[in-house]
Amino acid sequence: MPIDGSSASRPDPWVKYWARPFRELILKARMIAVQDQDCLDILRQWGYTQPLLAGDPRIDRVLKIASSPAHDPWIEAFTAGQKTVVCGSVWDEDVNILRQAMHSEIMTGWRWILAPHDLSEERIQRILDLCGPVVVRYTAAGDREPGEVQVMVLDTIGMLNQVYRWGQIAGSVAGSVVQYNLLEPAAYGLPVLFGPNHAKFPEAAGLIGGWWRI
Repeated sequence: MPIDGSSASRPDPWVKYWARPFRELILKARMIAVQDQDCLDILRQWGYTQPLLAGDPRIDRVLKIASSPAHDPWIEAFTAGQKTVVCGSVWDEDVNILRQAMHSEIMTGWRWILAPHDLSEERIQRILDLCGPVVVRYTAAGDREPGEVQVMVLDTIGMLNQVYRWGQIAGSVAGSVVQYNLLEPAAYGLPVLFGPNHAKFPEAAGLIGGWWRI
């Protein structure tokens, strides 16, 4: 039985009266594999003497993706010789914050790749309108020269975990909450920007010493 570190490492719910039957059921398992040391310690406190520290299988997955070759001629031309920020889980409301950074002197010449949280046409169009003439959506990028564009909106599913390889910084803009998979950009060695409300994301808490929390 695998135990997810994001739940077991927060022990408070497990002492509630309604959780006791679930706790007793868990302890009947012949083998319990956990993701981190916190989970291991909790199970030992419950009296389970031989849990297995197996690690997080998501890490294996993102490392495999990062080490696999990927090729996209337009994105490669768009980012060639240019520093690039890749933002995941972007809402149209976030673009107003991003525009301040885009127009700041320190970010002059940077390219931006925005992956919307909501891929509905209405949301994507709002992001395009807010970014102005320097933006293109990925599915229409073939109609524009990469050198004419500052912002690309990734209006596809399943590409973000590959696109991080062409960035220098990754970030979540959505308020102060982590809303996307932090392990994906970390697998490429990118510095990652996210807010302070990350208690439900043990991967953020575990790597906070090498990351930027804003």
